[in-house]
Amino acid sequence: MTRQEYERQSNKKPSRCLESFQSRVKAIAMGEDSHRSTNAYEADRERLATLFPWAVLNNGEFMVVPLRKTDWTVVKQVAAWEADAFGGRQVDEREQQYRRAFEALDSGRTDPSAWGILEAFVALDVVSGKALGSVSLVSHDMAWFKSNGVVDGVSLQTLTPWLASLYVNPSARRQGLGKHMVECVVAEASRRGFTQVFLFCCPDMVKLNLWYGTRGFENWGEKLQGGFRVMHRSIE
Repeated sequence: MTRQEYERQSNKKPSRCLESFQSRVKAIAMGEDSHRSTNAYEADRERLATLFPWAVLNNGEFMVVPLRKTDWTVVKQVAAWEADAFGGRQVDEREQQYRRAFEALDSGRTDPSAWGILEAFVALDVVSGKALGSVSLVSHDMAWFKSNGVVDGVSLQTLTPWLASLYVNPSARRQGLGKHMVECVVAEASRRGFTQVFLFCCPDMVKLNLWYGTRGFENWGEKLQGGFRVMHRSIE
């Protein structure tokens, strides 16, 4: 591919730019046409930083981008590990939900599901292009919980938005990826004008609860909601 062809391909659509980026980093890793690939790789990173300024990381190891701008095989992988890690909806149900949500978001509409996906993110290894983790910002992550818990006169059902489905591949854990994805979601919520972000967590997962505490999250009320601890973080 010539530089002119590359520029025409990635000039208008972020998804094509991302697909080109993934193919370029694979070429570099395999030693194929290293000089031209490296130049294109740098161009891709610069363009992605412009397209997704709140999501692209600059540590040279991984980057976080909107899931809807990636190849569908990445979406399928995310749906699979979410179904395995969190249960509830099956893989095909999650794929269908993502498809409907992304079609709506790409056309300027809201996700019609009860969860109301605002944006979903995936972390990609910049060398292999493989997915390392994912997280979402949704309107209401406890859509399944029908009881109307109230704390200080505020209804659980009115809380929004939520950090949802944070997952890091076991091979990529303990490298700071989780906290970067949390900050990515908080930044996206801030960009949309929200002043708080909520999440729910199993109270038995003591270390995870404490970890969220180190990321600035505090309990929302003392009582459990649907057997889960609801937490919130203020956005400055």
